[in-house]
Amino acid sequence: MASRWVVAVTVLVSTVLAMTSSWLFTWPQQEALAKILGGHVGRPLEPYAVLTWVITGAVLAWFKPRNAVGWLLLLMGSLQVLQNFAAAYGSLGVYLGGPEWPGARWAALLGSVLWLPGLLPLANVLPAIYPDGRLPGPRWRLPLVASVAGIVLVTAMALFSSDAYHDVAPGPSPLGLGPALPPWLAGSYAALTVVLLVGGTLTIWAMSALRVVRLAPPQRQQLAWVLCVVVAMFVLSFTTKPDWSFFVTTPSIPMAIAVGVFRYDLLGMKAILRRALVYGALTSLVFGAYLLVTSLAGSGLGQRAVPGFVVAAVVAVGLAPLRERLQRGVDRLVYGEVRDPMRVVSRLGGRLASTHEEDLVEGVLSSIATALRAPGAFLRSPQGQVLAATGVPGEGLSVAMALGGRSVGSLVVAARNPDERYGAADRRLLELLAPQVAVVVHALDLTEELQAERDAVVEATGAERLRLQRELHDGLGPSLTGVGLGLAALEDAMSAEDLATSRRLVSRMRGEVTDAVSEVRRIIDGLRPAGLDELGLDTAMHRLVAAAGFPVELSLAQLPHLRPDVETAAYRIAAEALANVGRHAKASHATLRLRACNGVLLLEVADDGCGFLVAPERPDSPRVGMASMRHRAATLGGELHILTGPQGTTITAQLPLEPR
Repeated sequence: MASRWVVAVTVLVSTVLAMTSSWLFTWPQQEALAKILGGHVGRPLEPYAVLTWVITGAVLAWFKPRNAVGWLLLLMGSLQVLQNFAAAYGSLGVYLGGPEWPGARWAALLGSVLWLPGLLPLANVLPAIYPDGRLPGPRWRLPLVASVAGIVLVTAMALFSSDAYHDVAPGPSPLGLGPALPPWLAGSYAALTVVLLVGGTLTIWAMSALRVVRLAPPQRQQLAWVLCVVVAMFVLSFTTKPDWSFFVTTPSIPMAIAVGVFRYDLLGMKAILRRALVYGALTSLVFGAYLLVTSLAGSGLGQRAVPGFVVAAVVAVGLAPLRERLQRGVDRLVYGEVRDPMRVVSRLGGRLASTHEEDLVEGVLSSIATALRAPGAFLRSPQGQVLAATGVPGEGLSVAMALGGRSVGSLVVAARNPDERYGAADRRLLELLAPQVAVVVHALDLTEELQAERDAVVEATGAERLRLQRELHDGLGPSLTGVGLGLAALEDAMSAEDLATSRRLVSRMRGEVTDAVSEVRRIIDGLRPAGLDELGLDTAMHRLVAAAGFPVELSLAQLPHLRPDVETAAYRIAAEALANVGRHAKASHATLRLRACNGVLLLEVADDGCGFLVAPERPDSPRVGMASMRHRAATLGGELHILTGPQGTTITAQLPLEPR
């Protein structure tokens, strides 16, 4: 953020200085001053020409602050603009006199030397660090240091040179130069400067040309454009008249950068700049049309009784809503609906109300992807699984979703392009939409759970019906048929007054009826309790404990989805065990625990009663119930363990979760 403030302030100050310089260069005294100096100090368009460097560097530094190319161009452009202002102000301030303008001679001195550090780094520093903002290798350090040292020496030479000062302003330099240097020292200084500056620059050019050959596209084309422009710029500057070559070569650097951006996607800025330029152009068009209509209305009606500016103001106020609507349309066209989050939320609510349940999630994701201009969007569960997706999958911007303090997953939109990242406004919009999507996801989860429970009930009911059909057909049906045949034979025997046969038939039918009653009781005992289908195992267990008639502590862990036969066996064993405790144990307290572990459902019923003190041969003996519980566990492939004594009884059933 601090870097962007620096960029903004630099652009603002440079623009003001360029406008001021251009204004000073239009003064009538400039022609007379140019004749005295033997040339010209500056032209009105020169500040705007170098201002293109400032703008180019500002754009690069704004979007890619860690790349030194933008800061280099921004620095050199600012120095050139400052040089134009210093030259314009200093020359006029010294020439007009009577008295001199404040600081005019010092400004003229700066105007005579600042063009050197504002121009020469283009020849050596820019090719060395272009396009990624750093040196390609350690070998580049020596020629770069030599070139920079040469720039410092030649700038110092110009600073203390009266000829350089007299190119900008007449009169003595404010440094008050003394006698000239000895010829041998001046010659040595000039030779060292030429060797460092020219030698370092030519070495960098040669290494850059070799680098162009070795680089792969698109870096090869990017560097080739800038290198050709830099070489041509300095060759033309030293071989032709600067009057026209300056205006040809100065904008060439921004043009080369623009080619690298828009043709070869320099630094991944193509999409960013394209969107910014489109937005700027459309915004300018809207404001231009608005001002044009306002001006025409004011000028067309200005001859009437009402003054023109009043008419223009009235028209401006009347057209303001239309301009705002057009501006919002431009915002949506370029940036999507990020700047109008309430519109997105409203449309999302309408989508929820009108979309069918099967397409609800896909419709919501499609709306979010459209609002963010994303190629795709998807929902991820807390475990990392993709729940639903639309468009092109891919990681981009992710926001966690929570409902009631519980995580329901995350909402992810795919990345737009490698060179276009989501900003803070995109994240805020996605965070605003995430709670709405979380409600939808939770509602669909509840719907799926309800459907699963409904399917389980239907499955259990069907299984129970088939079991009853099989039991009645194979067991009770033949028994009742035998009773019917026995009654028919008994009727015949009684008609023949055969008492012995009648007694034998009655005795046999009594056994058949007893067996049928036992079969009916067995079938009834095997029925799935209705409470399991209606309430589920957890609620059925709570009701069973509540109806026990004595204190029972219930401990139910989080259970997985259980098969109907496992639920039935667990419920029947628990009911039988609690019934035995109530009838025989004389206990004051009991505990019922149910949990799943290692693929087994563990059921434990413990009491603090007297243990098995009842005779085993009695029909209501707990040993009869124990046999029934063992049979239920064994039917599923499980086990039943009983530990009894004077301090109480503990029954543990192990029921496999998967069929064996």
